[in-house]
Amino acid sequence: MLKHVVQGVDPATGQTVPMENRAFLARGEDLEPLKGLSPDQLHDVNVVVFHSWEVSRHRIASIDHKTGMLNSKGGD
Repeated sequence: MLKHVVQGVDPATGQTVPMENRAFLARGEDLEPLKGLSPDQLHDVNVVVFHSWEVSRHRIASIDHKTGMLNSKGGD
């Protein structure tokens, strides 16, 4: 199960901002396949999010492999 992130550092600005709509904590083994990707390659990866009755796709803005935090683009 993924853990929700309430606040975090926005990779675009470096500022601490609300992240509940665009970040989550994942298990290290789930992020392992993404470890060797360049930033350009990483931005081409989509995360599929299953909501109650719908599905959304989000592009990855950044991943912190030490904490497991994945930030998606947009979502505000």
